[in-house]
Amino acid sequence: MLDVPAARALLERTRPTQPTQGYPAEVRPPVLELVRRELAEGINLNAIARSLGLNRGTLRYWLDHPAKSPGFVPVLLQPEPQVVTPVPAQLQPTLTSPAGLTLISPAGFRLDGLNLDQAIHALSRLT
Repeated sequence: MLDVPAARALLERTRPTQPTQGYPAEVRPPVLELVRRELAEGINLNAIARSLGLNRGTLRYWLDHPAKSPGFVPVLLQPEPQVVTPVPAQLQPTLTSPAGLTLISPAGFRLDGLNLDQAIHALSRLT
């Protein structure tokens, strides 16, 4: 958990060289955690921004606009659970998932039935 001096040092170390570059994505979450704690203690946003050496507008934007998804994230694959009780024929699903790998992007795009080479190719095109 960051305190104000550590957060200020982090922001100074990672300050972008060009105004349009922005801070690295990994900087925002710990700084926002500190900002939210300070706000909860009753410190106003202007004072927090001054103590961190940031523009108040930057902090307001960070608070109002959550960071974008980092892209693909690791997932743990588990075998499908086994059905313990029999399901009546009229209730059994008619659609089954295709054989192979399924790739789901953070934006919700889904590719079903891929083999390993196809999944690797799709990942390389999406990143």
